[in-house]
Amino acid sequence: MTEQQTYRLPKAAPFHNEGNTVAGWTLTVGASLAVLVIGIGIIVSPVLAYVGVGLLVLACAASFILSKTGHGQPRSLTNTAKAGAWYED
Repeated sequence: MTEQQTYRLPKAAPFHNEGNTVAGWTLTVGASLAVLVIGIGIIVSPVLAYVGVGLLVLACAASFILSKTGHGQPRSLTNTAKAGAWYED
């Protein structure tokens, strides 16, 4: 005699973009460039280091704005196609 098991499936599948979004890449490239400028600025000129800090702040702000305008990771499954449904009830 085998006991029948019932399983409860989630209502929607989790996101599978692993953070590969426009907002994510903007922050990655912007922060990398800013750190490079800061490093060169520490060696060459303190003013250049402050420019790098400004670039870092700008990259963070741009990424935040892109995320809020829908170019980042969705915050809920209702923002996806078919409201996130991945199987039929």
